[in-house]
Amino acid sequence: MAKDQDKLEVVNDTKLTEKQDKADKKAGKKTAKKKEKKKIANPIKEMLSELKKVTWPTRKELTGYCICVGVFVVVMAIVVWLMDMGSAELIRLLTDSKSGLPSLF
Repeated sequence: MAKDQDKLEVVNDTKLTEKQDKADKKAGKKTAKKKEKKKIANPIKEMLSELKKVTWPTRKELTGYCICVGVFVVVMAIVVWLMDMGSAELIRLLTDSKSGLPSLF
């Protein structure tokens, strides 16, 4: 009879450990999902916290920056245009037979 009770206890223990294993797996899945959500949310939270530290320019500063960029773009456009015109004129001189220069092309 003692052997039967021992067997019954072993069976009960196995069932309990199986139930515990299933519960552990479910809990593991839940924590894994939570960790995955945290992995996704962490960069976003960090980005927002960094954006709070940023010193944003005032409207006056921003207007000044925009004007400065606009002037720089116009000056660079003029420089590129002058270089284009100069190189076009140089090519015209080199290929023109009336100028007296020997043609390279």
